[in-house]
Amino acid sequence: MLTSQELIEKLKELGYKVNVDSLKMNIYRPFVGQKIFIGHISFGEHRYNFLEELPHEFLSLLTEYILTPFEKRGEVKVNYYKIPLPNLFTTDGNQQYLTFKDDTYFASKFNEKLKQTFDEEELEYIPKSYRYLAEKIKD
Repeated sequence: MLTSQELIEKLKELGYKVNVDSLKMNIYRPFVGQKIFIGHISFGEHRYNFLEELPHEFLSLLTEYILTPFEKRGEVKVNYYKIPLPNLFTTDGNQQYLTFKDDTYFASKFNEKLKQTFDEEELEYIPKSYRYLAEKIKD
């Protein structure tokens, strides 16, 4: 029996990158400073799509996961981050955060209608000069 969280951790130990959303886990293989998408595993249904042959260790983990009943796979914890911008406040004293809209990053006070929280995959695309400012959002 293998939970979703355990599968992710074991795949990372094998050197894969795993990104999770509400429907599936996307799996990437590192390649010369980049990552190449190799497939995904759906949650809540038996859908497993891969674009290349899987090594024995990966296939063994996948088989164990497939044999685990859905109700025993558990939830996958996805960490989200916000990026407060240091010494940047509105005139009324509100902290400004790195915000993303229309393929552009900018500063804005917290607004639930704007993209101001990022998961671990999205953090990889944020300009490097801001990544170190990321703060994990508590559950």
